[in-house]
Amino acid sequence: MQIWTAEQVASFRDVTQAHRLHAAFYLALMTGMRRGEVMDLKGADVDFERSRLTVRHNLVEMQGNGIPGKTHAG
Repeated sequence: MQIWTAEQVASFRDVTQAHRLHAAFYLALMTGMRRGEVMDLKGADVDFERSRLTVRHNLVEMQGNGIPGKTHAG
């Protein structure tokens, strides 16, 4: 596993500042959340009063028909 230095994180933040997904990138950097967890957050997962996020779902890309016996949302 490779971990970014503080300088690398700061540089990435600066470079992505104008990107439409900057908030998602920042959230992943600061929390360690995985891409699928960040991308599947819903409003109900955010508790602003207690400053908490709850990871309830993980968005997964499927190729082909998936795994027999597993279900997925259309």
